[in-house]
Amino acid sequence: MHKKTLAIIISMLLLSLGTETSLVAAKTNQYNHDYIVVYNAQNQKITTITSKKSIKYLSDFAGDVGGNEKGIHKKLTNNAQLSYKYVFHSGKKNKLSYKLNLYVYPNVKEVKMTNLPIVSNGVWQIDKKQLHKLDNPKKFAH
Repeated sequence: MHKKTLAIIISMLLLSLGTETSLVAAKTNQYNHDYIVVYNAQNQKITTITSKKSIKYLSDFAGDVGGNEKGIHKKLTNNAQLSYKYVFHSGKKNKLSYKLNLYVYPNVKEVKMTNLPIVSNGVWQIDKKQLHKLDNPKKFAH
């Protein structure tokens, strides 16, 4: 599958995750819109992102990164240390939703995504600018 086609498919699926026919059923959505919950390395909730602008940025980021075929089913670097986990929730209130997980590993400049539509999971290298943004999740909450 071509890189651009895969990126478009993942982006479209990320934006339409709220359908009742989602691939992975999760708890019902407590909000009436998409949101992202961020946890630290100890799995403690840090913040909930509800800003449409931040959700769009993070969804676009996940779609763009996930569209790079080189990361699909790739394994993490051995010494990777988790800093944050972003859990994307979408859908309407009281409907089943889809959860996509994005893990941030700053010491190796990698992200791992799981529950990706079609491709399942992967690991991708990210640049310093992307890493800086993802390693400061509270900035997305505003």
